[in-house]
Amino acid sequence: MKNEENIVNAVRYIENNLTRKITSDEIAFQSAYSVYHFSRVFINLTGMSPGEYLRRRRLTQAAKDILFSGKEIMETALDYQFNTQEGFTRAFKDYFGITPGRCRLKGKDISAKFIPELSLQKIKTSCDKIIVLSPVIKEIGEIKLAGISIFTKDKNEIKEAWRMFLKSAGKIQKSSDFSSACSSPGFGLECYNEVFFESGKFFYMPSVQVDSFDDLPVEMSLKIIPPAKYAVFTHKGVPSAISETITAAYERWIPESGYKADRSYDFEFYDERFKPDSKESEIDIFIPVL
Repeated sequence: MKNEENIVNAVRYIENNLTRKITSDEIAFQSAYSVYHFSRVFINLTGMSPGEYLRRRRLTQAAKDILFSGKEIMETALDYQFNTQEGFTRAFKDYFGITPGRCRLKGKDISAKFIPELSLQKIKTSCDKIIVLSPVIKEIGEIKLAGISIFTKDKNEIKEAWRMFLKSAGKIQKSSDFSSACSSPGFGLECYNEVFFESGKFFYMPSVQVDSFDDLPVEMSLKIIPPAKYAVFTHKGVPSAISETITAAYERWIPESGYKADRSYDFEFYDERFKPDSKESEIDIFIPVL
């Protein structure tokens, strides 16, 4: 129950401060997680980033004010932390498909797009679906990766990045010290910054381990992963359901383990156990912990 309460505390803080300027650090603090950890859990449980939830809740309440109160539109915009009426009008139209002024003039019913406050029951329902995991703890040295980097939250774009990467992977003189028994291990590196909280977008890089960054194809991005301790979770089953294992790791195992996931990256590891679209597939998920 405590893990659910952590998320509820953060949601309650958002709801109590819709008309105040609040930061990602302040919101995450209420959950007792880092900004990155909180964002990951929130997205997995709700399907939207914390920033998207905050923005939609503000627009929902602002729309109610416009439809049912006599306040000036500019006053409403400022109340819900939009710095200009132009910025508010643009955000309102992007979300509701109509400007605030025309919405008030026509009294248009836009309630279908209102976002209600997340309830404890909804969060509990999501948490009840979480599977139980038993990871292995490993300490691993520095890893040099070369791959194709994209900034996205779109699964189809990730698939396309893998396709592009596999076309170029044969040009790489790679090492496999990380898993010497594997003929062609691959990494799916995910790196997060402050934009992840706002939009859910992150850097994703399908890649391989290399000995050095010399003589690599020009289209390759390079990344050095520092030495770290990892909780290693094995996702067993169809690859498309990997988010269930990731959610269980971040929302259940890590909070209950005493470890913290404060680093802004994790990665998937693909070896000969990976079988596309097969229930027999296995993928390792490496989450750095402290």
